Amino acid sequence: MVGSTPGLPPCRLTPAMSLTGHDSDDRDELSRSLYAARRAANLGQIEAAKRAGTSQNKISRVENGKGLLTEAEAAALLTAYGVHGDDRRRIMTLVDTARAGHIDSRVILQRGAHHFQERIRQLDEQSRMVRSFAPTAVLGILQSRAYARVVFTQRMTEQQAAPSIESRMERHRMLDDPNRQWVLLQTEGALRWNLGGSAVMVEQIERITAAIDRANVRFGIIPWQTAARVLSLHGFHLYDHRAVVVGTRSGTAIMGEGDVPDYAALFDELMRLAVFDDKARTLLRRIADDYRSL
Repeated sequence: MVGSTPGLPPCRLTPAMSLTGHDSDDRDELSRSLYAARRAANLGQIEAAKRAGTSQNKISRVENGKGLLTEAEAAALLTAYGVHGDDRRRIMTLVDTARAGHIDSRVILQRGAHHFQERIRQLDEQSRMVRSFAPTAVLGILQSRAYARVVFTQRMTEQQAAPSIESRMERHRMLDDPNRQWVLLQTEGALRWNLGGSAVMVEQIERITAAIDRANVRFGIIPWQTAARVLSLHGFHLYDHRAVVVGTRSGTAIMGEGDVPDYAALFDELMRLAVFDDKARTLLRRIADDYRSL
């Protein structure tokens, strides 16, 4: 299980967001169908909730694509709305599809697996804002091929690692999408951890320097000299306001939107410790020069 981060309440392991475009489309159709059915019944959300034995907040979240219904909840709503026959069967099928297309965040996804890299790539594709923090290693989206090879071959053979490395390299291209915003935070310690040797690290720092020269990417480094009163033992990634991915050595978990506010608050605290723009570039050059001198 993912460990808790000091300063944060224990993780609430709630159902995570859909990870495929097809499931996302189904969920959108479900939201639209339930909204249309309620309006056709001339019911407000409060009255609909009373008739179906649920809460107005639950109806609002489902209609906005932010919640899931059980079969019993869906059936009660459709009865309240007077939906029968083919329309009822279609909507119930959408409910089943939506639930099947979501990953239970209690399932820990083992690190390094190719299928998990693909899920992360899909999360990237569906998000307009990605905020990431890594305390001990270079962020995956910024890794060079040589650095990624060292990361993935810690526990896998070269052949086993190849698909994961390729998936990580493919993710790098997402930085080129001007409609997607990235806020990326690293500790200086992560950049000074000499993983793979000085040549690998010089190439890695150069890749970061090139990658962050984009208007849609904001990159910050937390200098080792900066006094901090906050501690995050694990890296994490925030995808809009919908999901959090938290990684540990033994595994990675995708958690639902209920955990986003806690991690967003932590991310804001970490941002206040970081340097950006020219100061970050100056620090990157200094780190690269130190590696070259080894």
